[in-house]
Amino acid sequence: MNTASIQQFEARLEQLEVAARRGDSLSQLLQLAQAAMGILADKNNVVLVVAESDRVRLLAGTMDDNVCRLLAGSLKCGDEVNELVINITSDLIQTSEDSEGWTVSVCRVLSQDHRFVSHFLVGQDPRQTTVLLDAANTIGDILAEASSRRLLSDLNQRLKQHDQITGLMHALGRVRSIDEWSRQVSQRAVEYLGKGRVSVFQRLARDWQLLAVTGSTSFQQGADAVRRNARVISVAAQTCGNGQWVQTDFPSGETEQELRSLLGQYAALGVQLVRVEPISGNDGRIDYALVIEVFDTTQRPPESLVELVRDEIADSLRLLPGSAAQSGHGFFRHPRRRAIAFALVLFILSFLVPANFEIEVPGQAMPKDRRRLFAPDDGIVEELLVSAEDSVTVSQPLLRLRNPERDLDLNRVLGEIESSMARIQAIRATRTSAGPASPGSSVTRSAELSSEEQQIEQRLNSLRLEQALIEQQIASLTLRSPIAGLVYQRRLREELNARPVRRGQLLMEVVNVSGDWELELNIPDSVAGYVQASEATGHGHPEVQFTLGRDNGNIQTTALQSLNLATYLDDGQLVCLATCLVERTATASLRPGQAVTARIFCGRRSLAFIWFREVVEFWKRKKFAWL
Repeated sequence: MNTASIQQFEARLEQLEVAARRGDSLSQLLQLAQAAMGILADKNNVVLVVAESDRVRLLAGTMDDNVCRLLAGSLKCGDEVNELVINITSDLIQTSEDSEGWTVSVCRVLSQDHRFVSHFLVGQDPRQTTVLLDAANTIGDILAEASSRRLLSDLNQRLKQHDQITGLMHALGRVRSIDEWSRQVSQRAVEYLGKGRVSVFQRLARDWQLLAVTGSTSFQQGADAVRRNARVISVAAQTCGNGQWVQTDFPSGETEQELRSLLGQYAALGVQLVRVEPISGNDGRIDYALVIEVFDTTQRPPESLVELVRDEIADSLRLLPGSAAQSGHGFFRHPRRRAIAFALVLFILSFLVPANFEIEVPGQAMPKDRRRLFAPDDGIVEELLVSAEDSVTVSQPLLRLRNPERDLDLNRVLGEIESSMARIQAIRATRTSAGPASPGSSVTRSAELSSEEQQIEQRLNSLRLEQALIEQQIASLTLRSPIAGLVYQRRLREELNARPVRRGQLLMEVVNVSGDWELELNIPDSVAGYVQASEATGHGHPEVQFTLGRDNGNIQTTALQSLNLATYLDDGQLVCLATCLVERTATASLRPGQAVTARIFCGRRSLAFIWFREVVEFWKRKKFAWL
């Protein structure tokens, strides 16, 4: 692969980026991507897939549609997002000669529900060509960004369409009978479905009966138009023609003869587009169907709008009262009585059937051996020697404080020491250099100097003791780690670096992550009595099941070790602190302060108590407040 090829590829890549920013269609972007890959590989087909949860949201490519669908099948919900699918399946190779070679798949996460995959079919083993893999990743990033914009545009369009059908939604939400529902659908939904004619049918046994039609309040079930629409519903269901527009003038070659004849009849009446939309009733069966006839292809609505209207119509049908929305078979005669009887039986059984009574509480995982470091004196953080989550050893310096008052005291003491020593030297020099004098005055003067020297020496000893004390206080301003472990403090530098601190202020915490771990559970004071009663039964410590963070699938079991009945205020709620140990096998993936969700087993109670406990407790609190 020479320099000229790479330069050509970069030029093509620049064209692709400009087109993506300009908002060109996905088909145009795929053609540019194919041209760019064609410079580096002898086969250069591209397929783009965007998966939303368990379904394909977008699918486009430069290959045949069948080949694109096979390539889209390589994206599975359980696969890792960044996994590269290298070997192409044997079925795909047998399907098309153009698919022989290797597939490079670039996967990206667009949102919590959307994943992007672009497949590049090349004619050589990509594991041998690093440049080819880099090129595929670069093009994949551009296509992923373009797909994100496309999804956002679709979302905005759907929101606008949702606003358009607000009137229809309100009208369907007010209906209370199947006749009123069918009239609203036929008269108001036609405005959004091509401004033609909408016929609402209901299944009766094997036949379809017309309920309402656009522009008419009376009709005959035996009329030709009615029988033709009913037959189209049956034929479309057999040929999988539901949910798609069929052009009456130019039916496809695969259309069955009977459907082709019916389409010819529509064409003779001026109908250019026909669509059948099945709708399920409350029992889940396809008991209703819409036949949409459009007389002018220019009035054909967007597919997304048709799907939105169909979904709203189906939802409004399911929201009808049971007796009003039942199908023609009359499944329930007295649904209200059946519902009351079922609720009564369920209520009685709830008092008889026991179940595990568990209380869910939040908490966090912390090492059992941890030390808090407080400020020994007022001062300013002069130097922060560690960062959050740094590993430290015993006696390792963590930070240095500076107290200007202690520095001034030390300078003052040192100055007084120097003055005292200078005075002692002066006294001794005076005693040595004193000339002859009268015997009385000499003895008096010598006694005075000796007395002054002793006083200064006592003062000097006191000053040196004071110096040692101040130096010890200054040395204590350097905080050292009491144990080996991990520095646990969020926003350490933001809160401490060059900041003033007060004596006794909590500065940081050192935790021993290699030792034992425990769970600190915050049990609300309102339910702490159930936990205490479970401990008092004499069956040992209550069992605790917990999950770490969002890992709800990995449930671990331990036992409650201690329950502190002293309450304290946490986030506006009175709670009691409980602790329980964590097994060694579960501490490998823990980090200090990791959130946990625990369920404490408090014996077996009736289902009624478990279901309605919170309601009863709320009622008792309100009743007490009203007294």
